[in-house]
Amino acid sequence: MRLKAGGVGCNVQAKHGGRMLTQLMAQARCRHLRCVDLEFAQGIENEHMVLLAPLQLRKLNINACQKVGDPGLVALLEGNAVSETSLTTPAVRS
Repeated sequence: MRLKAGGVGCNVQAKHGGRMLTQLMAQARCRHLRCVDLEFAQGIENEHMVLLAPLQLRKLNINACQKVGDPGLVALLEGNAVSETSLTTPAVRS
């Protein structure tokens, strides 16, 4: 998971992505985040999109965050105008 505020970035171990994101968002310095890369971060769920909603993100990458569904995306987009979003879904097998 990579977070950037202006030119400053922060790398967080992807294994505990959900818990780490919750802890980071509780800090005042994270109010200025503009780029959030959660690709392959484990434990990212709908509730974490609500935490990101107040931010004015320019870029959000949630590729391979399989626990984020429609409710999380709706909550995020209702509170934020993300200018660039990267989404993928797992392949559906018949």
